[in-house]
Amino acid sequence: MSKTKIEKNFKLLITIFLITSTFILSYASSIKEDNLVSNIPSDGLIHGYMFWGIGCPHCAALKEYLNELEKENPKLKIEYFEVYQNKTNLEFFANISKKYGKDIYKEGGVPTLIIGEDYLIGCSSPKPSDEDKLRIENAINKYPDGIKSPKEILLNNLTESSAEETSKKNITILAVLSAALADSINPCAFGVLIFLLIYLLSIKAKKKMISVGITYISMVFLVYFLAGLGLLKALQIPLINSIIRNIAIVILVIVGIVNVKDFFWYGKGFSFKIPESKKPLIEKYIKKATFTASLILGAFVALFELPCTGGVYLAIISLLSTNVRTKAIFYLFIYNVIFVLPLFIILLVVYKGVNPKKLENLRGNKRKWMRLVSGIVMLLIAYAMFKKII
Repeated sequence: MSKTKIEKNFKLLITIFLITSTFILSYASSIKEDNLVSNIPSDGLIHGYMFWGIGCPHCAALKEYLNELEKENPKLKIEYFEVYQNKTNLEFFANISKKYGKDIYKEGGVPTLIIGEDYLIGCSSPKPSDEDKLRIENAINKYPDGIKSPKEILLNNLTESSAEETSKKNITILAVLSAALADSINPCAFGVLIFLLIYLLSIKAKKKMISVGITYISMVFLVYFLAGLGLLKALQIPLINSIIRNIAIVILVIVGIVNVKDFFWYGKGFSFKIPESKKPLIEKYIKKATFTASLILGAFVALFELPCTGGVYLAIISLLSTNVRTKAIFYLFIYNVIFVLPLFIILLVVYKGVNPKKLENLRGNKRKWMRLVSGIVMLLIAYAMFKKII
């Protein structure tokens, strides 16, 4: 395979990663938007409920005022429910008031007016005061396009919660695939494997290439997967999950910006990479090229890469923690398979005859592009999490 062909395939891979990630997050957004249930009624009217009782002077005064408002505003449609003598209405009032977050009936009784998400309990005087009237008018003006009845709104909220839950289940695997693709573009892990293969070829140990390479890749996979399982267990606690989700968003933004910066000014300022002080140690184990050395190299690289690309991993684990545990573990497994897949591809193409030095030159030349792709996807995921798309 010529260098030109490798470069063309690499550019194509980067393009596919960017398009796929953008499409997945756009699709996630469209799923959520399509599932949102509107509270705007088809008739354009402002629907409300008033609960009142026979013999209640405050109720009679508020009812009279609302009748006047209905004549002045043709869009206003109030339904009246008498609760002193009608047990069905009383039960309906008790049920609907609890669903609004508190027991309105026990708190203030009647009159109670509910318009959309707003409600007025009682009146400050026998007749509605100026303050009462202002609150009612503000509630009406809040819905210029109309508002469904309180009962329909509650049903819509239940439907919307169900739709959002379905959307969450649908998008989790898409988010996992998108993040894993971005995380798999890992220049450091690529570099260590390539140098290891170069060394094996230089000492004419091609037969060891597969066993040593698979050992290295398997250790990278194992350390990442076990770290993910530990985080997943910790994130089962709701309070911790909420905190970690916010931390993940911040990490994604910081690492994403640094990676994008590296595309334009690599080597200037701070960058996420294996410390220079640790490179002699890596080189030492590369030259050993034994089973044990490969295990150490894999663990070493994975542990150093976790802080660099851990924002993506942390974000995905935060999303997975809301799933059933067995499903979350399965998705985590899929994530890590995709994460190490490029390493297996590198191992295969070198074993089939591609000069690893060409791959290393390509890695060095295209490193900034890998960081750009990774950075953009991190920022996209951070945005999607911030907007609660995923």
